Amino acid sequence: FALFLAMYLQAYRGLSERERFVLHMVEVRGLRYAELAKVVGIRPEALKMVVFRARRRIAKQIESRLAVSAAS
Repeated sequence: FALFLAMYLQAYRGLSERERFVLHMVEVRGLRYAELAKVVGIRPEALKMVVFRARRRIAKQIESRLAVSAAS
């Protein structure tokens, strides 16, 4: 589990500042998309896409690292 968290943190740090902020506000602080969209200044639909892409980037980074580890 600690290894997974370390990989997540490394992937999270690779996101843009905006992606990190949005992801933190949604996943840690629990802000609703509509509320956060007003803060960021974009439509809720666009915010959902930012969150989706950030999560997907993190997942792909972890998947890539696990594939390299499995091949070794």
